[in-house]
Amino acid sequence: MASGLREGIQWEDPSSMATRDDYIVQGGRRYVKPYFFQFVAHVKQRWHGRGIAELFASEFRQRPLQYYEEAVRVGRIQVDGRNVTPDCTVKQSQTMTHYVHRHEPSVDASPVEVLHESDSVLVVCKPSSMPVHPCGQYRKNTVLSVLQAFHGYGQLFPIHRLDRSVSGLLILAKTAAAAETFRLQMMSGQIHKQYIARVAGTFPANPVEVCAAVLYDARAGVSRVVATAPQGQPSQQLTAPQPACEKEGEGRGGKTEDRDCGEEKARVGECEGEGKAARPRKARDVRKARAMAKRQGRAGKAGGGGEGAEEDKEKTAVTRFERQAVAGDGTCSIVRCWPRTGRTHQIRVHLQHVGHPVGNDDLYLLPPPQAPTTLSPPPPPPPPPLPPPLPYARRPTIFQPFLSHMLLLLLLLLLLVMRILVIAEVVVVPGMLM
Repeated sequence: MASGLREGIQWEDPSSMATRDDYIVQGGRRYVKPYFFQFVAHVKQRWHGRGIAELFASEFRQRPLQYYEEAVRVGRIQVDGRNVTPDCTVKQSQTMTHYVHRHEPSVDASPVEVLHESDSVLVVCKPSSMPVHPCGQYRKNTVLSVLQAFHGYGQLFPIHRLDRSVSGLLILAKTAAAAETFRLQMMSGQIHKQYIARVAGTFPANPVEVCAAVLYDARAGVSRVVATAPQGQPSQQLTAPQPACEKEGEGRGGKTEDRDCGEEKARVGECEGEGKAARPRKARDVRKARAMAKRQGRAGKAGGGGEGAEEDKEKTAVTRFERQAVAGDGTCSIVRCWPRTGRTHQIRVHLQHVGHPVGNDDLYLLPPPQAPTTLSPPPPPPPPPLPPPLPYARRPTIFQPFLSHMLLLLLLLLLLVMRILVIAEVVVVPGMLM
């Protein structure tokens, strides 16, 4: 794309603020008017020396390699403001820009209601279908952008986050100092989070604590339970008073991003991991986070890595459940949930694991697919069993054919005698009459 073609177009970037005019409400849904946007990302150390098209295809997986090659050729993707070729290798600290025409998905038009406000804290009711912060396909149809556009708030710092499809209370700090205070309280276990879920079926009456490691697939946007306990035995649901896995601080760490929050990030650090209190990214914090991520084998995820950052290692996850009510017909139950760790989709995947998924969860309502144990085709089904023998059936013997032949011979002999008697009667009777 030649630079002249971009002249006269109002390009938005990550610093652009949302306004009321950006939205259209129709049929109970909130839509965002399409707009021109430029994604900006800085080349990280692990990206150094890679081809620009291959880099985008592997890190920002919403589009195929062919798209990125064409985008580089026509100038929709530039490096340091200059057109390059698809095989151009990037260097650390260079700036990559991707020019797109964005069409955001619609969300529920329910308002983001403010429930409490003070000088440092804001508590709102988050509707379902709306992500908390800009990520993936969503930028203006988010809680933060709607609060800016319709309530006039400036920069806000989410203390915790909820999945896009989850509704509930959301605490936002107005200042960096308040966000840091909440973050320390969450890490020390002073703040506890509870969730209410309507699940399928009749949940057990006794409290249940599930200890099952969770593995998140960033490409598919789905978590699954790794059915192996620390001792190598299949993981089981445990009654609450029994000791489970090691506690890691309630609500601490982990992500709760939804599958739609997997597109490329607008800038480094814009889409942080769910469950962590957002705060200004100081250089010291970034260095510490990157060092920790490198030690855990997840380099690039810290500091808001690109879409390619994924949890490729299972993590210990513990959730406590208590049944609150059951429907009269037993089709659903109301369950209170206490996550003792903060993993991506932890509550939802744990409920699926125990056989009671969230009733309207389109991602985890069905049972998880079983991993194939072999690449060969499945064996044919066994033949149906033979019917049981009839009660009068007997084992054949050598006398049965002889007896049948004798009976047949006697029958023929009887017929012959009867035939002779009939002929004798016809001959004798007329003679007597003569």
